Amino acid sequence: MRFNNLLTLILLGVLQLPASAQPMPLRNAKTYMFQFQGLDARGAIEKLARSDYDMLIIDDVHQAKGGQRVDMAKLVATLRAGKPTRIILAYFDLGAAETDRTYWAADWKSPRPGQPGRPDFLMGINPPGWEDTFLTLFWDKRWQDLMVDAADSSLTRSLAAGFDGVLVDWVQAADHPVITAIAQKQSVDSRQSMADLLARVRARVRKAQPAGLVLTLNGASLVLDNPKARDAVDGVICEGIWYTGKGDVSWDSADGGDVPNSNTGEAATDARLKQTRALLDAGKPVFTLDYTLKPDRAQQVYVASRSAGLVPLVTRSSLGGMTPTPPR
Repeated sequence: MRFNNLLTLILLGVLQLPASAQPMPLRNAKTYMFQFQGLDARGAIEKLARSDYDMLIIDDVHQAKGGQRVDMAKLVATLRAGKPTRIILAYFDLGAAETDRTYWAADWKSPRPGQPGRPDFLMGINPPGWEDTFLTLFWDKRWQDLMVDAADSSLTRSLAAGFDGVLVDWVQAADHPVITAIAQKQSVDSRQSMADLLARVRARVRKAQPAGLVLTLNGASLVLDNPKARDAVDGVICEGIWYTGKGDVSWDSADGGDVPNSNTGEAATDARLKQTRALLDAGKPVFTLDYTLKPDRAQQVYVASRSAGLVPLVTRSSLGGMTPTPPR
């Protein structure tokens, strides 16, 4: 994420204080919007605030380089004022480090193929197309302090801004071959380590807010297979069940969607829908996130997702704006 125009975010105008109403239960959320980039565009926050979505997921922009001056508490209050009962979550990348985050120090170095970066918990590009994002050895205490455990951790700062919880990304780093190979050499159970870390995330979220939420972006397998992870997670967003797009492209790019899920095995559409049924049976609300630029395909996904008991969003892979194909 880059911030070339901070005026909209710094000078938000007349702000209303958060209403006293509590956010709705997650199971009551029937629509949601996920915007990760473009939040500094003129009117972007106001547009989100005026929307009627039950849940909003945004980046905690004051933890991105260039966004340090943003008052996130006021920004979150603006979003909440538009619909006091809506859920507002912060994006939280637990399994990967990003070069444009404020924690990325001047002496940090990106890893190279087969070699760790500096600090040496940085290991491997993740995912393809996101060259400024790197897998981490997430069981490393230095990384865990930075993200979760320290008094000024990324998680602590997001919760202090008034978010209702977090959307945790890259839980599936626990199964990435680069990471699992290193874990084996270090005698680490990567899946259990991720489950343990998720449990600590949940504990800190609930300490800050008794009804605080922890959702994961993907990672359904870990949530289903590991009791500790299952207890730590309130819901799951499953990405690309029907359509995906290229990473790290602009909002207007033709590559921002419409790539059908042609996977076989556990990543196939039918297999992933089977996972969603298991998650629902475990009491976990499931949301779907697909990428297409074509309204007819978006409508196809909305119908299929809802018929499976899921809550769909169809947008573009950059997550750089409010979707032009909203749920109807």
